[in-house]
Amino acid sequence: MGITSTDQHRRLALLVGGPTVRGRYRHDWRLFADWCAAADHSPLPATPHTLAEFLHEHPAAAATQRRRVSAVNAVHVDNGHVPPGRSDIVRRRLDSGRAERRDRIAALLQRKAAQLPSVGWPAGLFGRRDGMLLILVAAGMSFTQITRLRRGDVTVDDDTLVASVDGQQFRLTSHHGDGYATVLAVYRRWAEVLAFLDRYPSTRLLAEHLADPHDRRVPELTDRQAAQPLLSPIDRWGHLPLPAQAMTSQSVAALTPPT
Repeated sequence: MGITSTDQHRRLALLVGGPTVRGRYRHDWRLFADWCAAADHSPLPATPHTLAEFLHEHPAAAATQRRRVSAVNAVHVDNGHVPPGRSDIVRRRLDSGRAERRDRIAALLQRKAAQLPSVGWPAGLFGRRDGMLLILVAAGMSFTQITRLRRGDVTVDDDTLVASVDGQQFRLTSHHGDGYATVLAVYRRWAEVLAFLDRYPSTRLLAEHLADPHDRRVPELTDRQAAQPLLSPIDRWGHLPLPAQAMTSQSVAALTPPT
């Protein structure tokens, strides 16, 4: 395989100690890099929060902000890094009107997720899985992205649930008022089911557990467990497929209420 011009630019950048920046992106990249230096942030690689903060500190027309994000993304891709502008927090910064509409929809979906049963058989099993599904939809994930999520793609950062898929990061926060289970609680209910099945791969034992559940510690995932789909199909008797299989996007869509 021959050496491409992009490879040559990257090698030259390493030699001179700077990133590869295509001409059309130099002005916007310089603005971003200078702000990062002043704010003591890393421009390359930059986090989604750094880019969102930059956009907040430099208000401009929507077209200008999109151009700036495109420039930062392009420099990251050209230098072998994940583009920070593909994250949910940056998309919300680019379109505040859309963000407000999404917040209203997210609140409805999260309220529905919190109201689903978590006890009993098989209602508690379906309720826990479908609750997890709804909070992922509420975060703005596409149905296809939800089917691609693996157990290891979801982590807890302080009190925030973070999901990473297709180079994008989604921070799942609660949008509903008091009296409802938090996003973190909905996630832990489902994670507890998966952890129980890791230890006891028995539908009968799981049914007994959900008839009178009690809190169980969710242990660290093994590499094999982390690679398993987060959401699996469940048949009408409560059986999950072994080995684990991912739900289809059609199934996810069918379980998502219209908003």
